[in-house]
Amino acid sequence: PGVGLLEPSTDAPAREDGILTAEEVQALDLRGTELVVLSACEIGLGELEHGQGVMGLQRAFQAAGARTVVASLWKVDDAATTVLMEQFYTNLWSKKMPKLEALRQAQLTVLNNPGLVTSRRAELTKKRGIDPKPDKLPNAGRVAPSDAQAKRSNPAHWAAFVLSGDVR
Repeated sequence: PGVGLLEPSTDAPAREDGILTAEEVQALDLRGTELVVLSACEIGLGELEHGQGVMGLQRAFQAAGARTVVASLWKVDDAATTVLMEQFYTNLWSKKMPKLEALRQAQLTVLNNPGLVTSRRAELTKKRGIDPKPDKLPNAGRVAPSDAQAKRSNPAHWAAFVLSGDVR
């Protein structure tokens, strides 16, 4: 399937306020859409609706016809997310892994290679013109990790992302 612009159905709300709502997403015809990735912070969360469970963008994309949705459940680190998403798409497209395995392997890569996140953070910091060194605090103001911790990334860097729908 090709990539194209999403066209709202005639039932879509007419307003354009720059905020995408679950109602607007549900009005789209996404049948034939294999994968939607929502990598913004906490985008997989929604409001609890009486008798209907959690209503949010993740569920709305599936109701509109998307087969699979990847979304984050909490605030995510920019550097870790860029590494995770690059790995996910490489696994999915180049290595031809099923979606769930592609995400799992990307998460394992981030978990087992904290240096990838550290280097990406340095790249992003430089591009954004931010001084990476706080006011001469020991260990940049962080608690020094133990040897075991230094070999693994914090779960907050990779575990926020969940896949729902068709896992193939």
